[in-house]
Amino acid sequence: MNLIPFAFILLIFIFQIATIRSELTSDYFVRNRNTGEDWFIHHDEKIALSDARYLYLKRVSDIDIWDFLPQPISVAFGIIHPLMMFVGFKLFGLNNLGLRISNLIVTTFSNVLIVLCVIESSSGLVGIILSLIFILNWNHFILTRHSVTENILTLYLVLLVYIFLFNFEFFNSHIFWIAFFSSSIILFKINFPFYILLLILCFTIPMSKLSTTAIAFTGCFVGFIFFEIIQMTVLNKYGLTRWRYSNFFTAVKVHSGRQKSMGVILKPLGMRVIFSVFNLFIEWMGIKRPLIKIRHSMTTQYFIAGLIISFLLFLFAQFTNVKYLSIFIFIIVYVMSMAPFHFYLKRIVSIFPIIFISISALAEGVISHYPFLEIYVLIFIFVLAAFIIYHQITKAIKMFALRTKNIENFSKDIETTISDSSRIYSHCYGFRFLWMVQKHRFMFADDNTMNNQEIIDWAIKEQARYVIITTGGLKIKEHTLPILIPIKMYTTTPSDSDIPEGLVLCEINL
Repeated sequence: MNLIPFAFILLIFIFQIATIRSELTSDYFVRNRNTGEDWFIHHDEKIALSDARYLYLKRVSDIDIWDFLPQPISVAFGIIHPLMMFVGFKLFGLNNLGLRISNLIVTTFSNVLIVLCVIESSSGLVGIILSLIFILNWNHFILTRHSVTENILTLYLVLLVYIFLFNFEFFNSHIFWIAFFSSSIILFKINFPFYILLLILCFTIPMSKLSTTAIAFTGCFVGFIFFEIIQMTVLNKYGLTRWRYSNFFTAVKVHSGRQKSMGVILKPLGMRVIFSVFNLFIEWMGIKRPLIKIRHSMTTQYFIAGLIISFLLFLFAQFTNVKYLSIFIFIIVYVMSMAPFHFYLKRIVSIFPIIFISISALAEGVISHYPFLEIYVLIFIFVLAAFIIYHQITKAIKMFALRTKNIENFSKDIETTISDSSRIYSHCYGFRFLWMVQKHRFMFADDNTMNNQEIIDWAIKEQARYVIITTGGLKIKEHTLPILIPIKMYTTTPSDSDIPEGLVLCEINL
């Protein structure tokens, strides 16, 4: 019986492999929520592509790591994710299989750990049904098939939770080295070690020793220094080291609302992030409308939220052991740690599995204390599972019918439309949705760095012949239009790019 969820994990992996070359999405990643909660996952997936594409094509094409501005993405994020993509490209070519295969291996392993944690946290049918609710989710399917760095964070978090819950003696005996090696996550993204540190420090609560907390903190800190030195050594070979920390501090200022980005101030949500996370988790399960409306002033809601959190803390302390209580405390601290910064949906998807593990443990704790409630809990969970899984399967059938291979087809068309080894100056959306082009050199910039007009000016300055503009950029000034001769327009769908885009390949006529 316990093997059923693992059988579904295998089926999901096979289905993901079978559909990997197609573009798919979910309305969860397409919605415009207007509170900083949007996450256009196709856009985010392509962020690390510039470095990976450079590593793959540099031996056969005139290409430079500085073709992307303001700096190579490995400087702002980390070196391993582009390397994972590069290995995929070496094995399978410059296509979606090469892009996503390493990510699928990571997320499948994460799924196994999630199911193990849920099943071990609650006995019998409760664990099986709850694990099926989580993995048979179209949003989860879409998230785990796309090569985004947050999937790496999920693996680290869930692996640590698994070791902590079910190999506690090992965790307690090797906490320094566990903390040390967990800090290797800095090789993927510069802010991820903070989340790992929070989790490990919360895990020291059951030890009730200040010395253990100090050892855990030291392990994380020493690991952070060690792996960062390795990373900086690699970046130094490409002459990139001096941009890493200036970029980091700039990002902190921008996302804390202290510095403008393209003339816009990114305002933090503050403690309203609590309600955003609740809404987004409920929406993840299939309820589209937010249950709590986010307003500027929410004094009454804060009071109610405080009462609910206090009550949940009481329930975890009463019905579960201290290990699960420390995990719930981590969830609270994690959410609150995002209050000083502009909120992004991608910040919280990695704790959705941990929330589910906590729910599973609490359900088991209530049943253990009040056995007569087991039948009622089972009926409630079974009905809930039937509703959610049915809703997710119908959504999957509907969205799967909208799959496309536009990006692959558009990329091949460009290669046959213009002469080989051409330089193409492009708005970043043009690169992200035409990235499979191999015969041409792309010069492009992040959308927070250059808009359409600035890309055109850059191309003219460098005496380039071709430029790709997009309807996603700022409006082109009228005086520029006469010098652009449109060659072809490629129109993407939500399945390709979350937001439909018009990508216009133009020739500059001077």
